Amino acid sequence: MNDFPLHKKPAAFTLVEVALSLGIMSFALVALIGMLPVGLSTFRDSVNLTIESQIAQQLYTDIQQTPFADSPALSGDYYFNDEGFRSDPAQFHFHAKVTVASAGEQLPSSNGGLPNADVRKVTIEIARNRPVNVESSGDLRTYAYVIANTGI
Repeated sequence: MNDFPLHKKPAAFTLVEVALSLGIMSFALVALIGMLPVGLSTFRDSVNLTIESQIAQQLYTDIQQTPFADSPALSGDYYFNDEGFRSDPAQFHFHAKVTVASAGEQLPSSNGGLPNADVRKVTIEIARNRPVNVESSGDLRTYAYVIANTGI
């Protein structure tokens, strides 16, 4: 009984096996590289949505901290850079239009919407890379809030 054969076969890959494995790897790499633009676009959209939400929250907080009688004076246009900080109107990335309704405006409710002098509706419209009043294909987001007269 001979446990050691005289002619040992070398351990190696054949040319067909190497070519097949390269083909499978290149197919997988092409699929991964093809998904890269989609991932980057989704990432950019999520960053912009986060900044827009922070801008809306910042403006709403400013309105809440203003005396109720003076809050309509905050209606107007505000401009922000690509990081969400206020900027010059000539170099904006986000444009926010704030509308603070006058007191006593009828707000929707289950009982038909009775007017209330101590409640105001706040609408914040935010557009990216264009003014709010310019029509576009959907980069406009609207945030609606209600503020109450807390005696401040």
